[in-house]
Amino acid sequence: DYTDYRITALRVYNGYIYVAAEYFGSDSTVVQEGIWKNKINEPDSVLGSNELVLNWRNKFPDGLTHITAITFDENGRMFIGQNENGAIYLYPDDTYLYPEILFAPVGNLTWGNGNFLYMNYRSEDGTKRTIQRIELLSKGAVYYGRPN
Repeated sequence: DYTDYRITALRVYNGYIYVAAEYFGSDSTVVQEGIWKNKINEPDSVLGSNELVLNWRNKFPDGLTHITAITFDENGRMFIGQNENGAIYLYPDDTYLYPEILFAPVGNLTWGNGNFLYMNYRSEDGTKRTIQRIELLSKGAVYYGRPN
C-alpha cells in the first residue's frame, strides 16, 4: 500500500518488487521519499508488507534531489537515476557512477546485453535528449519476464 505516495520507479529483483516513491500526504512522521521493497509471495504473487531499503531524504535532505529510475547489476548493487547532482547513485556503495562524465537528469536506466547499461538523459526543459551506453565490469540483473 503506497497511499499518498507518487511512485517514480519500479523494478523486480530477486523475489521482491522495489518501489521508489515520494510522499505527498500530511503525516510528517513517515518517510518522505525513499526506496522500499515488497516480497513477492508465491504461488499467488501477493505482495508482502513494505520494507524500507533507503530513506532518500536522510541521504539528500535538501529535497531537491529525486529518484527517477532504479535498476540492479548481477551482484545486487542498485543503480539509482536522479534529477540532480550526479546522474547515477550507487547503493550501497554510497558513490556516483562516473560523476565526471554522466550528468542528471536521468529519464530511465536499463541494461542491454552483456555489460552495457543504457541511460536516457533528458534536460529539464525537454530540449535535449540522448541515450548513453555505459560499459561496466558487471552485467545487469535478470529482468523479470524478459528472456535472458
